[in-house]
Amino acid sequence: MRPFRTIRARLTAWYTLALLVLLTLVFLLIYLIARAQLYSNFDQSLSQRLQEVAGNVNHEADEQHELADISQRRGPDDLGPGGNPAFGTGPGGGPGPIPGTAFNFNPLSANEVVMVYSGTGQLANQLVGQLSAAQAAGLVQNLTGDQIHTASLDGGLALRGARIIDEDDGTIIIIARPANTVEQPLGNMLFAFALAAPLALLLAALGGWFLTTRALRPIAAMNQTVQAISSQDLSRRLALGPPTDELTGLASTIDAMLGRIEVGVEQQRRFTADASHELRTPLTVISSEAELALSRNRPAAEYRTALAAIERESGVMRRLVEDLLTLARSDAGRLPAPPDVDMVELAANIVARLSNKATAAGITLTLTGTEEAAIVRGDENQLGRILLNLIENAIKYSQPHAQVMVRLATLAAPPPAEVSSDAVTISGPLVAVSISDCGSGIDTQHLPHLFDRFYRADSARTRDEQSGTGLGLAICAALARDYGGWIGVASTLGQGSRFTLYLPARANH
Repeated sequence: MRPFRTIRARLTAWYTLALLVLLTLVFLLIYLIARAQLYSNFDQSLSQRLQEVAGNVNHEADEQHELADISQRRGPDDLGPGGNPAFGTGPGGGPGPIPGTAFNFNPLSANEVVMVYSGTGQLANQLVGQLSAAQAAGLVQNLTGDQIHTASLDGGLALRGARIIDEDDGTIIIIARPANTVEQPLGNMLFAFALAAPLALLLAALGGWFLTTRALRPIAAMNQTVQAISSQDLSRRLALGPPTDELTGLASTIDAMLGRIEVGVEQQRRFTADASHELRTPLTVISSEAELALSRNRPAAEYRTALAAIERESGVMRRLVEDLLTLARSDAGRLPAPPDVDMVELAANIVARLSNKATAAGITLTLTGTEEAAIVRGDENQLGRILLNLIENAIKYSQPHAQVMVRLATLAAPPPAEVSSDAVTISGPLVAVSISDCGSGIDTQHLPHLFDRFYRADSARTRDEQSGTGLGLAICAALARDYGGWIGVASTLGQGSRFTLYLPARANH
């Protein structure tokens, strides 16, 4: 289970890291949005406040100018005892505002700084939030233009403010508020995130561990099942149900692979057992004949009889070994690039070779459909072996005075109602060579197994000259498969059988 623990730890780490990155990005987005919104509200309120202050300052200035005009029209005696406390003598002896006279304006809060500078650049009034001379100079220096700025002043004071200039007399009005009005909520957000991040990481790690454990549990079960599978028991399956996701899809694929392996191993076992059985009979005959011939002195005729039996059984063994070698080469796919073969000419040659054998058996062998060329890719000897085997079988299992017909045709698609030696993967055009006989036919239960190695429709029949080795149709199917084709069979009891070799037609021939 160590590999699964390693995978679980890695998945948990990646899950936790991904969640941390996601949470960080989400918090950063929220922080930036909140920061932008807070500063936008703060600046909007500051701008509105600046316009309000500017309106009040202009109103107070207009009233002072009106009082100054009245004082110029009245004489000194009109002032009454003590004179006018709101005005003094201006430059040149004229009346004017007394420096530092307060405007009639109420500030918003004690943290708000409002300063009014005259057109000559002198501080005319500071309503609230007293600043030192250095701080006031720094604030004026930082607040340039019409934009809202944050000014860092002496003493660690940070003010965010704006200014406005009266175009008529050059009066400058400055309003500022502490920047921590915005920064403090943002700092609280950062502090809250710093406190919540470890808890979130812990929960993420626990959640990741739980999710990865749950996700890897089927894989652990698959591992145990696969470890329990051996060559002696290939029947076990993962059985995670129908493929609904990647994991169950993988399990279904593995189950299908195990099924193919089981079939292949079973076929290999049956093939080995059948081969051993087929070889045992000729070996027994050879051993018995040799032992009998050597047991005592015998006439020459008996020795010749024993040697003839040994030679006959040796031929059977040789053909069996050659068949097995052909199947092994076909399974390994070690075949050269196939040349073009004219199936019309090939079929005519095979029919000519077997005509005497058919005549001796009382069978009429005919060939039709040779009017058009039928070119395929393949080895002439191997394709000839397929036709030779199929036609010999038709002659062998036909009754005397029957007819065996070999017919060539070019088809667009294979006909239905046939049992195929392999899955049909091409639709056409096809070259079809069918061999039809008028024999006893084959029971439908045997048709799907005819191309299995060592399979015989009559399992009770002993091996004799008629039965052969049981590899003929298996070899034909394997050779047809090597060249992209297959063999189809249709049979009716009491009426005969039809075996058809299908091969892809040569394009542009």
